[in-house]
Amino acid sequence: MGAYWVPSSEAKALGLIPGSQSAVDGYIGFAGTPANFSFSSTIAAGTYDFEAVAAHELDEVLGRISGLSSTSPTYRTPFDLFRYSAPGAMSYSYNASAYFSIDGGLTALASFNHSSSGGDRADWLTTSATNDIQDAFLYAGRHANLTAVDLTGLDVLGWGGGNLGDTAVATPGAVAFNLVQAPAAVPEAPTWLMLIAGFSVMGQALRSQNRQVAVARLARKVG
Repeated sequence: MGAYWVPSSEAKALGLIPGSQSAVDGYIGFAGTPANFSFSSTIAAGTYDFEAVAAHELDEVLGRISGLSSTSPTYRTPFDLFRYSAPGAMSYSYNASAYFSIDGGLTALASFNHSSSGGDRADWLTTSATNDIQDAFLYAGRHANLTAVDLTGLDVLGWGGGNLGDTAVATPGAVAFNLVQAPAAVPEAPTWLMLIAGFSVMGQALRSQNRQVAVARLARKVG
């Protein structure tokens, strides 16, 4: 396995190629119909948490992918550099168990998926107790959380910053935040599909605006 690939979005984050490059870094599609998903804080039975699915796929576009495949050719990605089977022993096996570590394999932060049912090898191993947006398989009727170790995974790929992921060695399963928030009004399904790419940025802008308004009101009261 001699090939080594760096996703274009990650290459931009690392400064390997210009961030102004106009080529599209990736496409995201959703199987089925809007009826297969839930778009509110309550995930209906038999449907999937749409925001969790979207966040999972967006992370892959950002470079959270593995080059390991059940068929050849296979290749390595930067994220594969954090796969270990034991301290000091990196793992590039599709079928063997492996874990995510940022200290040379000394600390296992999360187990990588190695299910015989398939699934991406950059995802976390799914069990009945897991409920992470990066799990290889999501359960219907349940929402998923973004955890500290998910942020650490993005951090090692070049998408760093001061956040809960910095302490993942101590608390890898700590919930960074729940993606699902009850909306004031639910748009029509086609509108959700068009807006999903901007949810994260819009949410951050709204929270910042609300904080600014609150501070301004407080300042007027004090004055």
